[in-house]
Amino acid sequence: MNPHPSSSGEPLPAALAGLPPNVRAHLAELRAELTRQLGDALAALIVHGSAARGEYHAGSSDVDVIVVLKD
Repeated sequence: MNPHPSSSGEPLPAALAGLPPNVRAHLAELRAELTRQLGDALAALIVHGSAARGEYHAGSSDVDVIVVLKD
């Protein structure tokens, strides 16, 4: 089980485990709020770029996300 659950209680993907705790918390909050606002219309929240590749550097990296909605 992933030790870093999201605000919705579901674990974040293992690939994000290397991110700092505050960044994981922000992603979990984003996912929870998008789920609350969009419900079933939210198909996916995709993290890409340096954060997804394990190359995140605190203080200089950003976190790129793609929000995918159902048609």
